[in-house]
Amino acid sequence: MGTTGSGDGQFYGSSGVAVDDSGRIYVTDLGNNRVQKFTSKGVFLTKWGIHGVKDIGLSRPYGIAIGPDRLVYVVDAGNQCIKVYRSLIDQAVTPGEKQLITWGKIRQSVLYQNYPNPFNPETWMPYQLSRDSRVSITIHNATGVVVRRLDLGWKQSGIYQTQAHAAYWDGIDNSGQPVASGVYFYQFKADEFLAVRKMILIR
Repeated sequence: MGTTGSGDGQFYGSSGVAVDDSGRIYVTDLGNNRVQKFTSKGVFLTKWGIHGVKDIGLSRPYGIAIGPDRLVYVVDAGNQCIKVYRSLIDQAVTPGEKQLITWGKIRQSVLYQNYPNPFNPETWMPYQLSRDSRVSITIHNATGVVVRRLDLGWKQSGIYQTQAHAAYWDGIDNSGQPVASGVYFYQFKADEFLAVRKMILIR
């Protein structure tokens, strides 16, 4: 069941599956930051989740389980928490009484893949910090030449994944000119933490 894509019944990185006591199938759609629900025959019923860090947001939902009380437990990997939803047999999934449960603090800093990727002309670079840090991002072209440096300043420990909080690049170099199509690398530095990822710009 399913094909690649972002429409109803499609997946972009399906990562977990669970079945409730009525045979309904729940699939975590990691790339689309959502969960989809199907009948026992694979017919699409409903979906929920939008990319973000708020209570209704999901970021890289990974594992999923159904409790005997029909509560749906979703591992929200990007937000470092477990989210709990109440599932009615033939209806949409709604937030439970305790929708968001955070277990522990952020254990490590992480640089995530930019989105969209490939991009034109702008992109966002999400990350998370295990402690308060001064953050900067240096963007290099494929030959290693620095094309842009972003000084994000002092950031508190937390998750920066939505467009309102992730690092942003408009495809402009340090001289104010649009850069050409090609492969670029962004180097993320937060005190002693250093990470590099690749991104593609297509004009």
